[in-house]
Amino acid sequence: MAKQTFTVTCVKRSENGSISHLGNARETHSLATARRNIERGELSYRVGSFLGPEVQVVTQTNGDWYLRSDPDDETCNNLGDLQECP
Repeated sequence: MAKQTFTVTCVKRSENGSISHLGNARETHSLATARRNIERGELSYRVGSFLGPEVQVVTQTNGDWYLRSDPDDETCNNLGDLQECP
């Protein structure tokens, strides 16, 4: 079965300004849920459209992790530049 795609068009932020959820007009997913879906191969996350940059889990050497979109020359499709979800 083909992996489904979640199109990310907005984010929710915590009180300190870091991204806490990825969302679109219908729903939001916590970062932990998104990470789990990506690592299990259950769902891919793309920014802006189903053809937009794919979201990846990045694990640092100290074990911390974060999500980021594939780097490119566009700034409008960076997770940090997306509007706040309602």
